[in-house]
Amino acid sequence: MIFMIEDNNARLGVITEVIDGDTFEADVHLGYGVTVNLRFRIFGINTPEVFGAEKERGIVSKEFVIKQFLNKPVIIINKGLDSFRRNLADVYFNNDGVQANLGELLCTEGLAEHKIYK
Repeated sequence: MIFMIEDNNARLGVITEVIDGDTFEADVHLGYGVTVNLRFRIFGINTPEVFGAEKERGIVSKEFVIKQFLNKPVIIINKGLDSFRRNLADVYFNNDGVQANLGELLCTEGLAEHKIYK
């Protein structure tokens, strides 16, 4: 596994729980043997909710992320907090030797849309 991201906010993590298609928890490696479990929302991406009117579509996007990324390594680039104090992040993964963006993959697969929250 090779990641080639040069960003001071980039950290190696492993997705440990998927809340819905755009929100997950990950064990984030801070260096020097220190790992913390944090919750993130994918920056600029919105997937359907896993309850209410969007429930069926929301479960499909959540299951996609579980199948593809649960317990797998990712690079998490912290983009700060939104107005609800959620950690926002760009998330990258190794796709057969090519660095790929999880949010863009969800949009390409028709499971998410681009949306910026303030």
